[in-house]
Amino acid sequence: MESLIPPENAAKTSADTINRHIGWCLATRRRALGLCQRELADASDLSHRQIRDYERGATPIAVDQLFALARAMEMPLSSFFEELPQPSPQPFARADRITVSDPQAAELTRAFLSIDDHDLRDRVVDLMRDLSAEFLLAGHNGPRPIN
Repeated sequence: MESLIPPENAAKTSADTINRHIGWCLATRRRALGLCQRELADASDLSHRQIRDYERGATPIAVDQLFALARAMEMPLSSFFEELPQPSPQPFARADRITVSDPQAAELTRAFLSIDDHDLRDRVVDLMRDLSAEFLLAGHNGPRPIN
């Protein structure tokens, strides 16, 4: 399938553009199977109006409905997203973007995020849980321990 999203606009993909692209994929596959909107609606327990609106990109498709449509058309769910630009990998949290009002918490977070070894990170988290639990058990007030 050819993407509806020009490469120069890939970084600025809006929800409307994504809805139109998914609708285009839906219509393309439905037509390839020789189905009318009503037949697809019956096969996926949706109304033909929903199918029409989805194909036009006028209405966002809920994940469970997209799953039902993919199943009814015997296609992988991922095929709706194949031509969409993929987000560039970003770390979940970055030490240079931390906004914490407590300077010690910010410093602790930056230090933790600088550790590349995941086993060591796990041990640090375990240590912090133990220290937090011991602190509270000793009768000190404070936040609840990390679960």
